[in-house]
Amino acid sequence: MAVPPSHAVSDALRAVERLQKVVHATRMSMGISRDLMKQATDLRRESGLDVHLGSLKPFVDRLEGVHFELFLDEVDDSSYLLGLATVRLWTAFESATDETVRAALQVNEAWSTAPALKDCKLTLAELQLPAEEKVEILLDQYLNATKVLKQPGVGRLEGVLKAASLDGGVDADVRRNILEIAETRHVLVHRDGRPDDKFQSRCPWVPKYGGGILRVTTGDFHRFTMTAFAYLGEIMARLQENGLFVTADDWRANADGATARVRDTTANPLQPPTGSIQEWWNETLRWKDGVAPPNPFAPGADASG
Repeated sequence: MAVPPSHAVSDALRAVERLQKVVHATRMSMGISRDLMKQATDLRRESGLDVHLGSLKPFVDRLEGVHFELFLDEVDDSSYLLGLATVRLWTAFESATDETVRAALQVNEAWSTAPALKDCKLTLAELQLPAEEKVEILLDQYLNATKVLKQPGVGRLEGVLKAASLDGGVDADVRRNILEIAETRHVLVHRDGRPDDKFQSRCPWVPKYGGGILRVTTGDFHRFTMTAFAYLGEIMARLQENGLFVTADDWRANADGATARVRDTTANPLQPPTGSIQEWWNETLRWKDGVAPPNPFAPGADASG
């Protein structure tokens, strides 16, 4: 039985939410560890003896094995952690679009009538293959002919979606943020975090930091995740509008609301928390409770009808 087209997008939405939680939990844990070490240092400075550490001593002993100077730097801005999370975020975009198209083309043999695939052909032998394999062959031909996988940013995603007639308009801020996510991922993975001329020309709004190293800030990652929810919601809305996803939820309203939130976040970036990372997380939860589609975020719920 073929997987419904909405499953891949639903999985991607859950992956983004999980990524948010992992980032938050990691940053909170590092902050708590930092506070613990500070308390231990203060006690030692006052007494010069470990005996005053009491029940903290086993934890302090374990933390002392960590490269703590690097650890403290990461607690302060988390750019390394947020960079890794951004790489994972782009993976969610790619998997959502690629797998959604593969599934959509199998519904009612859509591969045989899809306008974008009209120049793609199957041999007599290939016509006898299962639908999944036929779709794979046709998609390979389409991708090789159009070279959409080499398009920057949202062009790559929309080019793939076009194969199943699921492409459409993308808000300017969402488009810009997706381009930044894609180019940031490329610089972090292939250039050791050092932006090249191509990055600067495609994303001239990204500031340069000391040493020429690209940094993903708290505000950047907040904006990136909001963009992910908005764009993935847009794909769900298109699936619903094309009869490929039946649900009582109004995904067009969800996507439009999320896109409006992206515009606001882009115009007024969330600033790094002053004192507690909880501020950043509370802002994320406030957005999610007010705008985000209900299904992927409800405990135990499944949005992939």
